[in-house]
Amino acid sequence: MSEAYNNMRAFWLDVSNLENKHGLQAVGKDEILIAGTEFCMKDHNGQAKNILIAGSVLGDASMYFENNSKSGIGGFLGGGSQKARDLTAKLLGEAAKLSGEMMQADTLKLPSEPAKITLFAVSKKTIFYVEVEALQISRHDNPFYNFFAYTQQLISVFREQEEAAAKAKGGVASNEGGADAGGADGENSGSKIAAESGGNITGANTLSIDPDEKIAHG
Repeated sequence: MSEAYNNMRAFWLDVSNLENKHGLQAVGKDEILIAGTEFCMKDHNGQAKNILIAGSVLGDASMYFENNSKSGIGGFLGGGSQKARDLTAKLLGEAAKLSGEMMQADTLKLPSEPAKITLFAVSKKTIFYVEVEALQISRHDNPFYNFFAYTQQLISVFREQEEAAAKAKGGVASNEGGADAGGADGENSGSKIAAESGGNITGANTLSIDPDEKIAHG
């Protein structure tokens, strides 16, 4: 794991970073403040690259991914988008609803293998998490389907924002080095995620939830 990715991962898993923010509204009986997903994919060299997508009660959301650039990390910010804020609120609500079905730990382990997805929710007291088979979580009848689907929809929002920014500048979509990616350089273009990670942004042949698909309820 690259140092830059580890630093951003640690930042998102530490709720103390929210303590000085006023008006925080924790979600659910377990008072969830942060929720997201983490998984890994193999790049063209067969090395595992980790990907983290997370959102908080502040309404912000981010995505970070390891790549083969000099800095070793790329990323997107979604906090400025109302669509991202709405999805983050839904993600937190889903996480709060399912926290009782998850395990608890003081620290979050890295994904064990590309075929599995880690879903997590962070409160002031603990980290709730569950590791789910990627093929199972894409099924509508899986209890964690909505949780995961909202994070996949955030990816779609990040892409839309990147494309809109590029269009405004008259260029090609790129996150311009990822301002929130720990000093990531221009090699961290979002358009390079698939190439650097060895396939589909949502995972090699396992994560195939359509971002525009209706979320399952019930």
